[in-house]
Amino acid sequence: MVGIGAINFGYAIGVFNSLQVEFVRVFEFKSVEEADHAKTFMTTISSIGMAIGALSSGPLTRFGKKNCIHMTNGLVILACGIQLIKVYGVVLAGRFLFGLAGGAFSVFVPSFINEVTPTELKGPFGSAT
Repeated sequence: MVGIGAINFGYAIGVFNSLQVEFVRVFEFKSVEEADHAKTFMTTISSIGMAIGALSSGPLTRFGKKNCIHMTNGLVILACGIQLIKVYGVVLAGRFLFGLAGGAFSVFVPSFINEVTPTELKGPFGSAT
């Protein structure tokens, strides 16, 4: 469960790279320049979401790190569902939420691992994330 959260951060960064050709085909942009801007914004919005998610999720740990991981998994499911709707603005919103979840995972997962790991294993398990 926890390892999937750590993988989500890297997946959120790289997933769109292989889908760019299909993205341009589905949304039928009028020009190459418009398609390039849309691809750039689609990639950037996820990174912005990650930054906001990482910077704002620290105070949420008072609800328990495991509970936060479960809530963030729910956010991932919601974001993935939203991205299935073939409306450009809605896909952007889904990518942003996916980024928020990735950023939150980057806070919750290492602290949860640090909390549950025996002292002698904290180094190897902490560096795994």
